[in-house]
Amino acid sequence: MITRYAFVIQLTALLFLLLLSCRDEDTPLSNSADITSRYKIPATLDSLSKKEAYFDDTITVYGYNIVNYLASKTYVKVDTVEVTTFIKSSTKEVTFVIPENVSFGTVKVIISVNDTLSNALNLKILSHDYQRVDMILVPSGSFFMGDAVGKGFANELPVHKVNMTKPFWMGKYEITQSQWLAFVSNNPSVVKGNNYPVYGIDWVDAVLFCNMLSEKENLSKCYNFIGGKVVCDFDAGGYRLPTEAEWEYACRAGSSGDYSSGNSEENLKTTDWYKSNDDSVAHPVGEKIPNTFGLYDMQGNVSEYCWDWWAEKFDSTEVTNPFGPAEGFQRVIRGGAWNSNAISCRSCFRYYFSKPDMRSDNTGLRVVKKN
Repeated sequence: MITRYAFVIQLTALLFLLLLSCRDEDTPLSNSADITSRYKIPATLDSLSKKEAYFDDTITVYGYNIVNYLASKTYVKVDTVEVTTFIKSSTKEVTFVIPENVSFGTVKVIISVNDTLSNALNLKILSHDYQRVDMILVPSGSFFMGDAVGKGFANELPVHKVNMTKPFWMGKYEITQSQWLAFVSNNPSVVKGNNYPVYGIDWVDAVLFCNMLSEKENLSKCYNFIGGKVVCDFDAGGYRLPTEAEWEYACRAGSSGDYSSGNSEENLKTTDWYKSNDDSVAHPVGEKIPNTFGLYDMQGNVSEYCWDWWAEKFDSTEVTNPFGPAEGFQRVIRGGAWNSNAISCRSCFRYYFSKPDMRSDNTGLRVVKKN
């Protein structure tokens, strides 16, 4: 009886081992040593669906053991950026979106299964073609800066005379996403399109873009980073952000009312996208009527960064070509956006975002350079 019982035990063990050895590969393992062993099997990559791609493109990696259901951590690494969200995945392929913050040029694509790395495949990340910024020459002149109509806020006062003695060039349009992507692989804009303005950037992003644009055209850079501070050389020939005075002067384009097109909100609807005619998304640049200087979307679509530090109020004295306060904590933002009400689209309306290195979700940029 004991012998028969032992025989049954041995036979059961043999049958269990036989079943284990013949199990389907997708059947979960229960032995912790076997599981650990399976964890350590690296993915093997054979090919990519594309050899060249823009960020935000969809791409598929083909190979073996690519996604292991037993692994607690599986990700694709593109350059130095980890991707953990997949559109489609299996043991033989994984489809995902190229992340926004990869570098341009040839990068490595690797898959990690529980920190066990696969072989690497090369992928070339492309930048968009460079498009020169269309510029309008803004003439010299004088204007009264601030809220002369009396509909605004204390920070728009006192109204004071500003003399702009030097003509300057200003971007006809807000910087588009296509122009941005010629230099920067990260596009934070929610609604994407080549001819849409870039937005969702911070002030430092805007300054760095100006320098990259200047370098591309072999112009002297306006911005230098010295001791943790951004210093602007206004005599340099490159691109920069407008001063607050330059922005309001260019926006008014000789007008003195609430909007460059007149005091009525109905006038604003002809020149800009804002909350009352579409508060859903940003729009492609240049769809509305330009102001008298030929500048588009100055009072709507997306707000725009200026150079100046924020001041709670203006000085009452007459000034010439002002640069704003010498120091501060926040940078000025001008112009309304697609989701702004009419009062926030007035020529004199001004505000700021809490810190220069924090992103404003509806703010982009427009560039200027000296004549």
